[in-house]
Amino acid sequence: MSKPDIQQALEKMNVRLRQLEAPYINQKKYLESKDWQDKRDRVLLKLSTCLGSYTKGQDAVNAVFVVAQAKEIMLEVQEASDIVVEYEDIEKRLKTYYAERA
Repeated sequence: MSKPDIQQALEKMNVRLRQLEAPYINQKKYLESKDWQDKRDRVLLKLSTCLGSYTKGQDAVNAVFVVAQAKEIMLEVQEASDIVVEYEDIEKRLKTYYAERA
């Protein structure tokens, strides 16, 4: 990768980091809140109920339906952590790059 390409990639990461900063801080606070814990517990209960509804020996169509339902339930909690994961990944990559350059 040429120096201009590297600079452009670094600038894109820095811009994205700045775009995510406020949502990241809000999500980190939310993930520590009682509301998040309640939502997580509700999702786990729904997931347990969904997976418990499938009994061994049922046909594959029902199994696929249960898996799709479980995936949809898990998306309810994934959204909150997506921003955190993306922000921390970019931050880690930038820190690693600058540490290697030093």
